[in-house]
Amino acid sequence: TEVQIIPAVTKTVTKEVVVEPARVEEEIVPAVYETVTRQQLVTEAFEERIEIPATYKTVEKRVVTNAGGLEWRQVLCETNATSATISSIQAALTSAGYPVPADGQFGPATLQAMEAFQRANGLPIGYLTMSTVDALGLSMS
Repeated sequence: TEVQIIPAVTKTVTKEVVVEPARVEEEIVPAVYETVTRQQLVTEAFEERIEIPATYKTVEKRVVTNAGGLEWRQVLCETNATSATISSIQAALTSAGYPVPADGQFGPATLQAMEAFQRANGLPIGYLTMSTVDALGLSMS
């Protein structure tokens, strides 16, 4: 009988071994606070009727009482308005209380004095009309 030798088979096994057993360490972590804003219902919604008194104001209304129309007025034209005529009108305006230099020129000062005279006497305003000349006591004949 023959004896056979079977060599041994080995294998390297790695294993973890606890060197230090598990332990519990207590660590104090400070609390962190933050402010949180939220809306909280204090009173339920409700309807309330409030009487608001009426307010009134006076409104002015302009109403056409006369439809107007065309009206012809006789005016002193440039042909008849000589320097002497204008000077006499200026003198009459001055004596009527509307002072203007009597320079024989129908300028802005004369126009302003004439319109003031026309307003004060209820005459048509803006043109040197014959009614204005008559009201000044002048005669243009």
